[in-house]
Amino acid sequence: MIDDKIPELMELDEREALKLFLEHQEKLPTDLIVARLKGVDKVMFALFPFKQEDESENGFLNFQHLYSYLDALRIQNYDASKRFHGLLVRLYADYNPDKLLEFLEKSDNYPIKARNFPLLSMLNFELLA
Repeated sequence: MIDDKIPELMELDEREALKLFLEHQEKLPTDLIVARLKGVDKVMFALFPFKQEDESENGFLNFQHLYSYLDALRIQNYDASKRFHGLLVRLYADYNPDKLLEFLEKSDNYPIKARNFPLLSMLNFELLA
């Protein structure tokens, strides 16, 4: 099935894969796409919220495709993306800081902790857990 090949499709042709995923949300739900693009190790993303190198080089995941998908989803179907706005804050901070401020101004669907994260990281403060 196609849902087993989501990361591979993004690697092959990200633009066409995004088009496919967004046009067929009833068969490829957002939760499924996000889960496949995050990978099975959700703990790693929680521990390493910043941009990491490619998995093949040092064992870390690259969330560029996840960023691309959620950004495209937010543009096409804002309501479907609301659940992921906290995650988008992190992804914008890592992959497209120029979009971050605009996103923060328009969205009120991200948790308070995420609201403080990009501002502090942009000022080079360390967040204490």
